[in-house]
Amino acid sequence: MDLWFDPTTDFHNYSVLWNPQQVVFLIDDTPIRVYSNQESTKGIPFPTRPAHGNWQSEVKRCSESQWGKEGRYWWKEKEMEMLNVHQSNLLLWARSTHLVYDYCNDPARFPVQPAEIGLFLH
Repeated sequence: MDLWFDPTTDFHNYSVLWNPQQVVFLIDDTPIRVYSNQESTKGIPFPTRPAHGNWQSEVKRCSESQWGKEGRYWWKEKEMEMLNVHQSNLLLWARSTHLVYDYCNDPARFPVQPAEIGLFLH
C-alpha cells in the first residue's frame, strides 16, 4: 500500500476492527483491507482468538454502565458485521488508488489462487 499521506509528518490512527464476521484494517477510519469470515461456508480458516493485552487503562474511561455484567461489546453489534456504504467506497478508493501489490492478481507467483481470494471486498 502506497499511503496517501506522509506518516512521519503527523499522527495517524492505525486500527483493527476484529469481530466474528470480519477483520478490518483501517488508517484514519479508512478501511484498507477486509478479511471476511468464510470458515463455515468455504472452510477457509478465520482467526477467532485475538491477541490479548492489558485493557486496565481502558476500563477507567468507560461510563458507569454494567458492561461487566451485561457482556456488551460494541464490535459485535449488528452495524459492525459489514462495512457500510461509505466505508466500502473508502476501501475501493484506497485499493484502486494506493495498492501497490496484490497477491490475488499475481498468477506468475500464484498460478493457483489461494482460497481466500475474493473475500476481501464486500
